[in-house]
Amino acid sequence: MSWKSFHHPELCPKVIRRQAGSALLDFLAETGVALVTRGRALLWGQGFQIPSSCRMAMSRLRRAGLIAYRRTGGRDPVLQITAKGDEARAALSRPERFWPRKWKGLWYVLSYDVPEKSRAYRDHLRWFLSNQRMGMLQHSLWVSPDDIRAEFRDLVQAAALDQYAFLFEARQVLGRSDREIVERAWPFERLEKTQTWYLSVYEENFTRLIARPHAPGAVFALGQEAMSAYIAVMRQDPLLPLALCPPSYRGPQVVELHRRLLRAVGERL
Repeated sequence: MSWKSFHHPELCPKVIRRQAGSALLDFLAETGVALVTRGRALLWGQGFQIPSSCRMAMSRLRRAGLIAYRRTGGRDPVLQITAKGDEARAALSRPERFWPRKWKGLWYVLSYDVPEKSRAYRDHLRWFLSNQRMGMLQHSLWVSPDDIRAEFRDLVQAAALDQYAFLFEARQVLGRSDREIVERAWPFERLEKTQTWYLSVYEENFTRLIARPHAPGAVFALGQEAMSAYIAVMRQDPLLPLALCPPSYRGPQVVELHRRLLRAVGERL
């Protein structure tokens, strides 16, 4: 039985899959453990172009204390995430840390005007703001429900941002409700579509997975694609407080299915 393929015109899980270190770390965290010898062979055959890519990724993570080998009662050595590694996982892998936070009713609005001759600076600034999960109301007007004064101060000290930008604190944007601000600044309509697609594809694959036994290579391939697809979908998620998310938001359901599926994959490897 083949798996239902995750194919979406706006997402490319294969690009995400190339990030060997983080993908391996998250896969270990979700499935629990992976046999070193078999896991390496599966990684090489399913995800990485050359074995050295996998070896270097594991070596970097091991040196950083993020993964470790252990042996139990004469059984094969096992690769397992450490407490330090668990803490290092990306925010999108631990969204439950972000959803429950309370919103104080304040918007932090960053307005900037970077001249055309400093286009590279402007592009890096936009990348930074997006990476901080801020929403873009307009091209040079970004908003966040979180207090970003410390980050703004860092940018002022390190990159002279105060030459180009102002940070405002506001309780409301006149003429706009908080819901309108959220839906205008963050792409929730697109996010809903991709999250709904993820749920459709991997609910079906979960059903196929538990219906009967599958070869380890096929199981691993499903787990790896599911990991890549999850990252591709959730990296678009601003992880706002749930009180600010529209009713159609399906982030918690995506996370629950993702973990349920990878636990089942881990049990079958």
